[in-house]
Amino acid sequence: MFPFGRGLCHAYWAPNFWVFYIVFDKGFALLLAKLGFSIQAPTASFTGGLVGDLSPFAVLPQITPLITFMTVLVALSPFLIKAWKDPQPRMITRWVSYAYACGFLFGWHVHEKASLHFVIPLAIIAAQSMEDARHYLLLSIVMLINHCLISSKS
Repeated sequence: MFPFGRGLCHAYWAPNFWVFYIVFDKGFALLLAKLGFSIQAPTASFTGGLVGDLSPFAVLPQITPLITFMTVLVALSPFLIKAWKDPQPRMITRWVSYAYACGFLFGWHVHEKASLHFVIPLAIIAAQSMEDARHYLLLSIVMLINHCLISSKS
């Protein structure tokens, strides 16, 4: 249930925050190499299909499960504070969806299928208002495109 031995990212990426972190690290390493700095580029690739805890970062600090856990908690804190100060039973579905979205965006070794955990609760409330329907439509389209792109690679 907790794939801490598998590394930060899955072989087929979930479109979350850590993708930007990885891309920034790779770009920064290339820039430093062009400027003449001696940078030890990682030999393994995040998209190579290997399962394992790789140390892929050339410049930026390594990300550990504890860092991802703390990042998820920080991302959850606004809604936890709001829910504690002003509990509203009608907001539970939105809060559950937000909590799953935080786990998806900042979690450790997240699979692309985890997006269903926050898209499905939004489908339940999409009929309540046009704003809810817009949020659901946008997220479901983005996640559908993601699933299609991932499926075409396998």
